[in-house]
Amino acid sequence: MIMNDRELKRYFNVARNVIIVGYGEITLKSHKVRLRMERTLIDNMIRQLKKEGIKVREINKEGGRIFICTDNDEKAVKVLTKVFGIVFVARSLEVTLDMEEIEKEVRRYSKDVLANVKTFAIRAHRANKKFPVNSMEIARILGKAILDENKHLKVNLENPEREIFIEIRQRGAYVYHEKHKGPGGLPYGVEGKIIALMSGGMDSTIAAWMMMKRGCRIVPVHYDLSPYVNEKARERIINVLKWLKEWIPDKEIRAIVIPLSIAHERTMGVIDERYRCLFCKTMMYLVAQEIAREVGAKAIVTGESLGQVASQTLDNLYVLSRRVKIPILRPLIGYDKGEIMEMARKLGVYEISGIKVTCNLVPTHPETHCREENFLAELNKIDLKRIIEELMNKRRIIRI
Repeated sequence: MIMNDRELKRYFNVARNVIIVGYGEITLKSHKVRLRMERTLIDNMIRQLKKEGIKVREINKEGGRIFICTDNDEKAVKVLTKVFGIVFVARSLEVTLDMEEIEKEVRRYSKDVLANVKTFAIRAHRANKKFPVNSMEIARILGKAILDENKHLKVNLENPEREIFIEIRQRGAYVYHEKHKGPGGLPYGVEGKIIALMSGGMDSTIAAWMMMKRGCRIVPVHYDLSPYVNEKARERIINVLKWLKEWIPDKEIRAIVIPLSIAHERTMGVIDERYRCLFCKTMMYLVAQEIAREVGAKAIVTGESLGQVASQTLDNLYVLSRRVKIPILRPLIGYDKGEIMEMARKLGVYEISGIKVTCNLVPTHPETHCREENFLAELNKIDLKRIIEELMNKRRIIRI
């Protein structure tokens, strides 16, 4: 009989390194939906690891956990913490399902991970109910073994300096001490496509990321307003797209660039300048709606936050939203600027997206509480359909 690497190690009671991936919300779904999402999650994991040059040697799934062996565990953990749907990642030691073997390996394991602390706690979970020792007894046995091996230690269940986790599963026992937090949410792509309006600024970047976390595959659309914006605008959107690419399993991210400055050139002096920001946003919505029809997207996502700027008052958002039939998602609508900035810092995109870009099109006195009939009267002065067609015909693609 020929045995594989896993079977050989089990046969000879040899522990091996395995990465544990925990996921949460997916487990609450119906059986059919859960299976579909788990398949997508595993596929996304493998693709993101492969994109970073990491080889997956083995992967298994069991009860809200995915167990994965790679050729570079340290790098793999960093990659997996940016896979949507994952709650945590941990490098673990897989031990055969034998209490004596588990105790032996935990004794050895504790010498390294508890060497520089004074207090610890064992967190045992027996998911495999066929294992003859229950969770409390596992924790007691292993706690005593660690105390015997490390005389300087004390148990502190309330506030330990370090925790050692033991999970008893069908395939083996898994020992680990450090959980690396993942983004959570749903696997990328399970909810379909959306059009992400992206200036490259903080708000639109975080809004896109939040919808990606909810399982949406984004089609980024950037509106080029040069020469009315400074040169930093292009640098900012390129860097933001590179950052977003780290979170998706695709080899490249494709953004559609619309030369929106053309729309302003065609309407300068025709539309009352008080409505210029509203006109600009209307064009963004209408063009995004056309792109959505082409690519099969079901919604538009924007970084709008209620009352933050002139075009984002409730009155103006009401008027703007009525210009399109497609749903507009605004995940930041209830966030203030400080909260958005804090989120950007935590995600590591604050410096990139926080680059200041000025726009010379903003009027001195923009309309903040627009009446729909007045705005429609302004739009009736121009040929909207013709302008949209021109913008669509002159779009270009950025590949990152």
